[in-house]
Amino acid sequence: VVWNPPKYIKKRGQIIIQVKHWGSITLKKFGVEETGVEEDYERRLRDSQTWDYILTGSRFDEDSCRSGFPGKAKCINVGSPRSDILFDEWVKGRVYRRLGIDINCRALMYAPTFRAIDGQPVKPDTEIDLYNVYEKLQARFHGKWKILIRLHPVLAHLSGASGLPDFCIDVSKYEDIQELVAASDCMISDYSSGMFEHAYVKRPVFLFSPDRERYVEGATDIIKSSLETFIPKREPREPTSTEPRIKTIERTLNPLAKNKSHIS
Repeated sequence: VVWNPPKYIKKRGQIIIQVKHWGSITLKKFGVEETGVEEDYERRLRDSQTWDYILTGSRFDEDSCRSGFPGKAKCINVGSPRSDILFDEWVKGRVYRRLGIDINCRALMYAPTFRAIDGQPVKPDTEIDLYNVYEKLQARFHGKWKILIRLHPVLAHLSGASGLPDFCIDVSKYEDIQELVAASDCMISDYSSGMFEHAYVKRPVFLFSPDRERYVEGATDIIKSSLETFIPKREPREPTSTEPRIKTIERTLNPLAKNKSHIS
């Protein structure tokens, strides 16, 4: 399960396994700790107390699950079932056929998460220059490229192909993001937990988070320790002996964004 069906009553002798709807790391609070679920708190608490096992992928994942899903469920550290498909080589061909992409083309997925205003999810107002990204991909890595635009599921109804350049495909309504991750060669994201699944298969992830401070201040559901661990705040530093190398890396990655100082 992810959540029990409404008015569900557990049967005698039945075993319930919580598999979660994210991978093994998330940046946001969930379950009974999620903000704005006061009216649903009792149901969430009751559901979590019926589970026998929770599948986790790390100590961090286990600790956050014990906070968000209070109960007596045993955590089994076996990873996330939803991530298994990332290691299946045939998936890319199927995704490419569905999207009409040449198999010799490579794909970058741009997957920002949503922001919230007065409790309502909205599109991120941070702008990324898709034309510049496309030009730099071709200049740096050569060959054909497609950029897959993936909005958060709660914003999928706002997606649409109008106005997108021909090298972009809106995949916000594609049913399974794991298939898209498996088919993508790299990703640009901000605070989406989908970035960790790209890392599982050792594919590059570029962080575009120019509104980090504003996002942290307004995001009551963020796990602050998680954010500091995986998207640390960039502090000014003194030049070091590795400075020439760092400058070379920055010249390669920075053109991906209009605001060059926020690519990690």
